[in-house]
Amino acid sequence: MINLPSLSDMNDNASAFLQVMTNLLHDLSDQAAALWLSLTQRLSDAGGAVSAWPSGADLLNTLDHAFSINRVIAFALILIAIMLGLQLLQSRRQRQSLENIERAYLFVNVATETSLTLTPRSLTIDAAILNHGKTPAEIIRIRGYASIMKNVPKKLMNYEWSEHPLPPGHSLAMGGTYALEPFTQDITDVEHSEIHLQEITLYYVGLVEYRDIFGVQRETGFCWYYDTRTEKFAITPKCRLNKRT
Repeated sequence: MINLPSLSDMNDNASAFLQVMTNLLHDLSDQAAALWLSLTQRLSDAGGAVSAWPSGADLLNTLDHAFSINRVIAFALILIAIMLGLQLLQSRRQRQSLENIERAYLFVNVATETSLTLTPRSLTIDAAILNHGKTPAEIIRIRGYASIMKNVPKKLMNYEWSEHPLPPGHSLAMGGTYALEPFTQDITDVEHSEIHLQEITLYYVGLVEYRDIFGVQRETGFCWYYDTRTEKFAITPKCRLNKRT
């Protein structure tokens, strides 16, 4: 008799599935061994006489019985694999849904209190990380800088300090704000003119890496541009640096 744990007891436990498969294989081996012992015992009792060999019909019946058992067990294995697979898939989806609801979501807001219409022509950029999720996040690494370019940036530049993680303990609570160091961008007269002619654009880009309460490391990328019409920063449309995992 094969004893199987209930699906409710397994509850997304892959080791339980492996244990079930192992038990079934052991049961199959035990039944095959029992069939073999029944044949060898007949030969042993008769001293190896030819008459002790099973008849062709007996042998066929024995093999048919063995194959029938194997087919039943194989069918049971398939059913169990399907049921457990569905159970595992459902459990993973439920877990993922729970994480999506309860996890932290970080967003980077970029603003400026100065204007390019003022002199001297420099712009102080203030960026802050906001946690819009329901649980805290541990900030691992922050990268942010300004860049004046003709085209929308497609990748971040690497600096010596860009890969350095923050010291442990930089957590951001639900609804909390983490202010980045203000960034001052100097702008020449030529750049000032070209920015207003929309020949070049001032961008502020970066990446925040953090870990949520589920231990999953995630990223929030951002790309903002200075809009000369509003004299404020806005999210750059169709920029691959704006991402979230």
